[in-house]
Amino acid sequence: MTCLNVLEHAEARYGGIALTVPALARAMAAGGRYRNRNAAFCARAERAGGGTERFPGGRLAWLRDRGSRETFGWMVSGSDLVHVHGLWRQHAVAAAAAARRYRKPYVVSAHGMLEPWALGNKAWKKSLYGALVERRNLGGAACVRALTRQEVADYRRFGVKLPAVVVPNGVEAGEAGVPESFFTRWPELRGTRVTLFLGRVHYKKGPDILCRAWAAAPRGAADRLVIAGPDFEGTRARVERLVDELGIGARVVFTGLLDGDLKRGALAAAHVFALPSHSEGLSTAVLEALAAGVPAIASPGCHVPEIAEHGCGWVIEPEAAAVSRALAEAFSLSPGDRERMAANGRQLVERRYSWPTVAAQMASVYDWVLGGRRPDGVEIFS
Repeated sequence: MTCLNVLEHAEARYGGIALTVPALARAMAAGGRYRNRNAAFCARAERAGGGTERFPGGRLAWLRDRGSRETFGWMVSGSDLVHVHGLWRQHAVAAAAAARRYRKPYVVSAHGMLEPWALGNKAWKKSLYGALVERRNLGGAACVRALTRQEVADYRRFGVKLPAVVVPNGVEAGEAGVPESFFTRWPELRGTRVTLFLGRVHYKKGPDILCRAWAAAPRGAADRLVIAGPDFEGTRARVERLVDELGIGARVVFTGLLDGDLKRGALAAAHVFALPSHSEGLSTAVLEALAAGVPAIASPGCHVPEIAEHGCGWVIEPEAAAVSRALAEAFSLSPGDRERMAANGRQLVERRYSWPTVAAQMASVYDWVLGGRRPDGVEIFS
């Protein structure tokens, strides 16, 4: 059986969907039940690797390219079902329209794009586009996939009455990094106690909040804040100016995008992870930190409430004072308490968020969409 995943971006620097969709495809292929193909409607400069077919993105460029239309139609017609990842962009329009044309069932994953905070960003455009386009695309799906129970409520608030299944994102569990790979690249951090922010440097993820909190929290001479991730919409320059204004520039390091061994090394080097985000679908970065055994400070918008429930970190409001208090507690942990938190985080990820677990759940949803029995172990909201 074959599923065609359709997404917007294909490069790791975009994070989120660009990372999790190919990982899901690989995990499902390893499970042997579904062959997943990926199609990305991305910018001209992007490279599409890892088995992803690239189509021209930007202002419905694919409509003006007959070859792209034919190739994409062939991919849809040759698949058993289509999975649309993300909203508000031409890839979702193209995928839903082609699936209806070729009478293929399709599933839609909003990936947090219907959260109240997200809808409030460019609100009037989304309101108009939602009324003209997006509600029809969502209404034609066989079901919608939510990353969390909260996202089910987001679908309902948007007017989607279809069955909603809850299948989270996954991460590689038990994939330990080596801190030396990170320290070799940034030797000035060797021997320090690292607070790590990992993700796109974008205002919605709260890097400014973290900087203000870090400036206010009690810190030792060896404490450093590492902000790791690619710049997005010019946010990094604004955060760098804030760092200078706060007088903490000597103890803050911006690394840019980290991938592969460098990312795993940064997680292995971290004493605590912090992401005071305003809005996420389900934060992969938080799950990666927990999988690496790093106690996590995360906002409710990251949608990993188990952090507090399972004793592997702190769930705090995205406010500087709340983050500062959590940082102070993290800095004061005994080695034994920190190791217990690390073990709790690893166990949580292995049990619920490992890719084999997520891939098996998604395969059972696809089976159901194609006429099979109702999936076991997956929450379904009718």
